Amino acid sequence: MSTEEGARLRQVTLTGSAVLLAVAIAVPMLLVRETRSAAPSRFIVPSTAAEPVSPVTPGSSHPVAVPGTRTVAPPHTTGTVAPESQDPARPAHATSATVPVPATATTTGATASTEPPPPAPPSPDVPALVAGAVIGLEPAARPGHRLGHGRAHAWIGTVRPGDSAPDRLATRFVVRPGLADPACVSLESAARPGHFLRHRTFLVRVDRQRSSDSTFPADATFCPVPDKPGERVTLRSANYPDRYVTVRRGKLVLAPASTGDAATFVVRPPL
Repeated sequence: MSTEEGARLRQVTLTGSAVLLAVAIAVPMLLVRETRSAAPSRFIVPSTAAEPVSPVTPGSSHPVAVPGTRTVAPPHTTGTVAPESQDPARPAHATSATVPVPATATTTGATASTEPPPPAPPSPDVPALVAGAVIGLEPAARPGHRLGHGRAHAWIGTVRPGDSAPDRLATRFVVRPGLADPACVSLESAARPGHFLRHRTFLVRVDRQRSSDSTFPADATFCPVPDKPGERVTLRSANYPDRYVTVRRGKLVLAPASTGDAATFVVRPPL
């Protein structure tokens, strides 16, 4: 074999070896690629790019549409929630759901207060019967009449503002602290100073106070008992607590409470 033929034989052998090596490498790679393309992808790579959102104009509940952005609707506050799309299989009346919205209390003007109003001031226990006051006593059952007195006995009679001065003066009394009990009262005649309304043998009269009369202070002391606070009063004897001043046939007597006819007086300004 010549030298030239030997060189050709080596070249052909090297070329064939190279081709076989290339085929041996390419065939497995093709098989692996086909297997990967036939199998479904098990992994989804999430997008990390933030999606632009359309801004909302201050003071408005509607977003401003900006090209290339996604509009985000504000949350509903009217109590109705609407779906994004209408399902063809869903009835038309079910396209929205009503959400109850709690009512809010509103106030106008001053802020409402939950504190209770202050209680009314209580009426005085003994209306107008204060020491030093000049008063008249009108029987509640006989409007226009007054308690008065003559030289001795007390009486109930009709006395008007236009009557004579002596008649009107006989119906005036000055309230004094009780001669026997300062918690009660004694009624001194305005027409005859030093004379007090008192009871003797259960008859109510006007007598002069004398130091020799040991029972006078107690006989001339009466404890007012409110019949209707702030308006009317009855007079209870200080030394006979079960007896009250009572009107009998135009005269005043001290009668037991059991009779139920104790006189009720309205305290009036003097005539």
